[in-house]
Amino acid sequence: MTSSHSALHPIEHELNQRILILDGAMGTMIQNHQLSEVDFRGQRFKDWHCDVKGNNDLLVLTQPQIIKDIHLPISMLAPILLKLIPLTRPLLRWPITICNRLQQTLT
Repeated sequence: MTSSHSALHPIEHELNQRILILDGAMGTMIQNHQLSEVDFRGQRFKDWHCDVKGNNDLLVLTQPQIIKDIHLPISMLAPILLKLIPLTRPLLRWPITICNRLQQTLT
């Protein structure tokens, strides 16, 4: 690593080298809570007609604090990523240009 890269955040260095896909492993994080059918149902779906265990999307309604706790560490990274991905990069700029042209055509 050269001295010019020494001040870069490790993610910034990687973003300069390649496209990154961040996977928060949401399913694994939910499984770590070892939730039961009752936990998935919560109060809102306690009398639902079929099993809901494994319906992770439902947890936004029935266990919002767990979902918040899982997302919080990842959301702390968002300001770094937003700062590190300027919209002037050609790969990111072309979809914006296309959308602007479509908007002009539609209006």
